[in-house]
Amino acid sequence: MLIKSFVKVDHIRRTSALFSYQVFSALCLYLISGLDCARADSEYETWKQQQSQEFSVFQTEHDRAFLNYLEKQWEEFQVFTGNVRDVVPKIKTPPVVRNDQATTQTAYGKQVNPSKSLVTRTYNTVNEGVGFFGHATSPMTFPVNYQEFIDLSTVNSQRLRKVWEQLSKIDHKSLISLIQQQIKQLELGDWGSVQLIKYQLKQQPFSESQRQAYTWFLLNRLGYDIRAGYTEQEVVLLMPTEQEVFGKDFTVIEGKNFYFDREPLRSTISTYDSTSTPDQQPFNFSLTNIMKSSPQVTELSIEYAQKPKSLRLILIFDAGLSSFLASYPQIDLHWYFETEPQFPTSDSLITQLRPIVANMPDRDAINVLLHLTQNMFDYKTDQDQFGEEKYLLMDESLYYGINDCEDRSIFLAWIFRKLLNVETIALDYPGHVALAVRTKVQPGDDSIHYQGNKYVVADPTYINADLGTAMPKFKHLEPKVIPVTY
Repeated sequence: MLIKSFVKVDHIRRTSALFSYQVFSALCLYLISGLDCARADSEYETWKQQQSQEFSVFQTEHDRAFLNYLEKQWEEFQVFTGNVRDVVPKIKTPPVVRNDQATTQTAYGKQVNPSKSLVTRTYNTVNEGVGFFGHATSPMTFPVNYQEFIDLSTVNSQRLRKVWEQLSKIDHKSLISLIQQQIKQLELGDWGSVQLIKYQLKQQPFSESQRQAYTWFLLNRLGYDIRAGYTEQEVVLLMPTEQEVFGKDFTVIEGKNFYFDREPLRSTISTYDSTSTPDQQPFNFSLTNIMKSSPQVTELSIEYAQKPKSLRLILIFDAGLSSFLASYPQIDLHWYFETEPQFPTSDSLITQLRPIVANMPDRDAINVLLHLTQNMFDYKTDQDQFGEEKYLLMDESLYYGINDCEDRSIFLAWIFRKLLNVETIALDYPGHVALAVRTKVQPGDDSIHYQGNKYVVADPTYINADLGTAMPKFKHLEPKVIPVTY
């Protein structure tokens, strides 16, 4: 009995000791685990703080000052309707020279009575091109995706401020470098830079307001003085420019016109009157740099049934450039008489037209090119065709096949200068534009004096009118002269 009792007691003691050891071990593990968790929490908070500090490195002193400014400096500004360069309406239908008014000296030495020529245009796509107005471009990765981006389903000043705060804390250097690289490769001007960023953002599922806000930030980072404005429904971009822009709504901030990238939905818009950094520049919308020639090429066949010999032209033009120019801001007319067509349009026109006028006397050659331009396009005013004033460069006239007096003058002036090397000026009448060339004046010619020389009128909108024949409506008016400097 004593032995059994001893064994039982010993078993109880060993069991108790084992339990105590297990409890002690568990307690130790719990305490160690708790210390590890506390250490992990502390390390996580430290990491978060480091990340926040790293993000803040990308946020400049100017960003922080700008954020403070955006906290309370938004104001309402009035929206003004875009200015019109020429308020006088254009002719609805171009006049045609009647048989009893004049005869036409043809390139072939015979005189024929003028009648409206039959012109047939046939378009054939040579290369459709891809991507950005015919140019293939590498896609861009945006550091903030559409899911992380500030919600702009309703727009107000605080949300736009949060957009700047969010984006300025994140490294955008690689993206800015890629944008600059593509701008250089495509030879884009300032308007092209705006469109490139918008195009790349459209490849991602951002909302329209998010795209506008991101464009605002990125263009600021590129050094442009661009402002964001808003109504409750939309974000609008405001751009100061080196040139006066026609036909675009604008507001006035500190005496400068800021043009909207789109027509605002209200008569007032909320924005601010300071730049994000002191060295930002206005936009340059001159036509010096537009866009590199695109692979998006179209062939235009023209059958010109002019007696005594029909002409057939096969012209190649840049359809990608024409599509790009559809949204280009309209600037003063003189810029269009300085802007030459690019390859392949320029080469195509010279190659096709040079054999037609080779070895002709100047007056004959001028008349052939004048009559061709009068008849190869259909006529519509800009208001009827586009709903607004819009000047067309040469590629655009070929692209649409429809134009008005300014566009025909732009088209023919370059041909006169490059093909015939004849001095040319543009005549800017109220509601009309024509040309005049420095050549020998014949009796009865309509002409004007400019800088000590006589220039003979050549009107590409007066159908079948010869050199020296001004449109009767403008015959006795004094035009403003625009030098042609191709």
